[in-house]
Amino acid sequence: MFNFVRNCIFIFQIFAMILVISANGKPNSIAKANERSTQYIHQVIFSGNKLLDKKSLLKISNIQPKQIFDPVIIENGIYSILNEYKRQGYLFAKSEWSYEGDTKIIVKIRIDEGERIKMGNINLTGDIVFPKEQILSMFMVLKSDFFNETMFENDIDRVLKFYSNNGYPKVTISPDVFDINDDKLNITVKINAGSIVKIKNITINGLKKTKEKVVRREIPIHSGDIFDQRRVDDTERILNNMGYFRLSSPITFIQTGDNDVDIDLSVAELPSGMFNGIIGYNPSDNESGKLIGT
Repeated sequence: MFNFVRNCIFIFQIFAMILVISANGKPNSIAKANERSTQYIHQVIFSGNKLLDKKSLLKISNIQPKQIFDPVIIENGIYSILNEYKRQGYLFAKSEWSYEGDTKIIVKIRIDEGERIKMGNINLTGDIVFPKEQILSMFMVLKSDFFNETMFENDIDRVLKFYSNNGYPKVTISPDVFDINDDKLNITVKINAGSIVKIKNITINGLKKTKEKVVRREIPIHSGDIFDQRRVDDTERILNNMGYFRLSSPITFIQTGDNDVDIDLSVAELPSGMFNGIIGYNPSDNESGKLIGT
């Protein structure tokens, strides 16, 4: 029985060796074949670029020599490069790439920067409510010689916050028309301020030991106030830092009419002996000021 098992093992070993040798006549040929099949980036060559040098392009694209060659990484890198060009006013920048080599890959990336688009004018339309000059003064992109996409997006956020802080949390702002004339970009921005919103009722839930009037005395929002997102944010900060209770869930806004909103504050009392500085819920910028309709 022992000899039979030993013979089977020997036969299996011989069979396995034959399989390896038959691949290329050498026992380690499979390992060497795997080594040869691994492709690495040996060199990256850019052409057509004037705004950004090679060092900057490599950093932006995250394409580096000695990396394993992967077409997906190249495509993603080029996408990042074109986004950077657009941020700097080259709205029509485009690119194509190719490669050559077996295991040591040379990547060639050609960039067509196109014309750099200058910043023109911004025209406001719609239900603006506030003076146009006041709103236009918030667009920092107008002070730039060239159109900057990131700056423009930040300007839109700034205007949204302004409306939300001044009684119009339901405002919608949308770039409506982009018109390029003589290498200048003119933008039409449509604003729908909506109706002014007031706080109708403020409900406080979760109190067991603390009297409700204590909470109402500390917070800067009250029934009848014009909605102000800054005061809502201050309310969150105050409640989360008083030390003996905190918000147990995000502040909830319930729209009760075209011009009214109820605010629901859910708090949790903390065990006695807890001190200030307890970290509570801190919503992200894109969550603040949203109204939940019922």
